[in-house]
Amino acid sequence: MVNIIGGYFLPMNTAHELAQCLRIQGLDEHQIERSFNNWLSEHGHDHKAAVIQWPRYPDPWGPLGIMFVSSCVRDVERPAAGGGKLDEMEGDLEVKRWLQESGVKELQWVSFKDNLSISMGGIKPRKSDIKSRVTDNWKDFLLH
Repeated sequence: MVNIIGGYFLPMNTAHELAQCLRIQGLDEHQIERSFNNWLSEHGHDHKAAVIQWPRYPDPWGPLGIMFVSSCVRDVERPAAGGGKLDEMEGDLEVKRWLQESGVKELQWVSFKDNLSISMGGIKPRKSDIKSRVTDNWKDFLLH
């Protein structure tokens, strides 16, 4: 059974501005999700970050951004949820307030069936010490 997740989508430029505001160090395109989740975990937050494209299929695919996942329910618990849509609840609004108080002006409530397995293992962020290292040689290999 697929979970339905909900949260706030920030365009990538807005996510980078938030990272600067939060003083998240060493941020690059290869580790933004992990960097946000490490910071969220270290600061006691109960929602995780995930890189997604929004809008999603069946709409035309949109650009990459960061979703702060604040709700997760099993599809069977919400059979009336049309097409995997969730409404904002009080816990979600707390996350929204935190984002706005952190300087975020551009955010959008989104929800969908989690066919990306973002919610596998829950929506609480976990600290990861794995380091990403993409070298120019590796990039060249991928492009050829």
